[in-house]
Amino acid sequence: MYVTIDDATYWYEVYGDRDKETLVVLHGFTSSTKTWTSFISQWKSDYQLVLIDLPGHGKTMTPPRTMEACCHDLHELLTLLSPFRVFDGGKNSSILCDAFSK
Repeated sequence: MYVTIDDATYWYEVYGDRDKETLVVLHGFTSSTKTWTSFISQWKSDYQLVLIDLPGHGKTMTPPRTMEACCHDLHELLTLLSPFRVFDGGKNSSILCDAFSK
């Protein structure tokens, strides 16, 4: 699904039961939501999954973004979706989660 935040259009996918704990997974550099394809069937029975294509990756269409702008956008996107917890999945998500939590 697409959502537009400010001047950026993000692609995201949601799997699993909305009543379960939400797991937001972010891909690494040069990847996309496709990174998680083989995990979806395993994880969606325990979590509601939110997969997001970051700027410059997958189906997300954005002008050039700073890390600060990307964190703002992700905050807006996740606020639109639901309350959630962030699980650190790697270096890129660590940077985003750290900025997001401030």
